[in-house]
This record gives sequence, C-alpha cells and structure tokens, in this order.
Amino acid sequence: MFAEFANSSHNFVKSYQSSTCIHVDDGDNLGCEVDIQVIKALTEVAECTDLTTEQKVKAKSSLHHVKNFGTSSPTTCGYQIVSNDEDIQVIQFFCSFGIGICHLIQHHWTHTFLAASYSHYTSAPLFIHEGKVYSEYDSCNMLAWGKGGEKGSYSIVEDGLRVRRSQRLRQR
Repeated sequence: MFAEFANSSHNFVKSYQSSTCIHVDDGDNLGCEVDIQVIKALTEVAECTDLTTEQKVKAKSSLHHVKNFGTSSPTTCGYQIVSNDEDIQVIQFFCSFGIGICHLIQHHWTHTFLAASYSHYTSAPLFIHEGKVYSEYDSCNMLAWGKGGEKGSYSIVEDGLRVRRSQRLRQR
C-alpha cells in the first residue's frame, strides 16, 4: 500500500542501501525576487505598532530566517523499513548538514522541511541483528520517497558549504 502510494504520488521511490550525497534541492528555491518581496513584507509587519510583543518576535525571527536562508517551497520525505526479519534494528539518520543537526529515521517517519535552504542527506544505514552490526543486510531495505519543487533539480554540495542567499541578495 505504501509503495503504491509513493509510486503514484511522488517523484521517486528508492530502496536505500547506501547514503545519498550532500545536496540542496534547487528546484524548491523560490528565487531572489520572492526573497526580496517577503523581506519587505516581513519588515513592514515587524514594525507594525498593533502587534503584541510575541507577534513582533515571531515576525523578526521569520525575517532573520528569510534573510539568511531565503524562501523555499516545502519538501516532504518519508521512510519505511521493509524487512522480513522483525528482530533487526536499523540505525539511519536524516542529516541537516547545513544547519548542523540530524534526526534518527524511524519506521513510517515523514518530515517536511525547506530543502532549498540548506544542505542535507540521508546517511548510510547500519543494521543490528543478534548483537552484530552490518552495513548491508539482504532481508532489510529502507524505502524512501520525497516530493518537492522541480523533479530532479538539485545541486551536490562538494565541500559541505554553500553561499547563503543573503550574500546573493546583497550582490543584487
């Protein structure tokens, strides 16, 4: 059922036996023009005298985010552990390299994030069975799917760094 849903609704379905490369989903980038419009609107909102203190803090936080990371359409990814062996433990992470955090992937885990804003990847899995650790395990796979902006539009981040959009905005 999950695989049928993923095949019919999303750009790709993969069985992960290795890691993905560090990348940024450029197809989800809404562009500098949208960044400038959002920055202008958030600046006006943050200066509004009718807002509560909490609302002003949220507006300023959003403004800070857009200035540093830009605007992005949301990307949703999901993971499913497919195994005939119920005693296996899979350890694999979704790594948000560009912001320095990672999340342990769990069975049927789905998350939405701004994939054009920072570099990210899925780590290689480790399989633990009967006290032994394996880098490959024939009876277990990680099924992953994702859907964001333009199909197949991403850039590989070779050195782990990427010019922040705020730098590009200043250059305009």
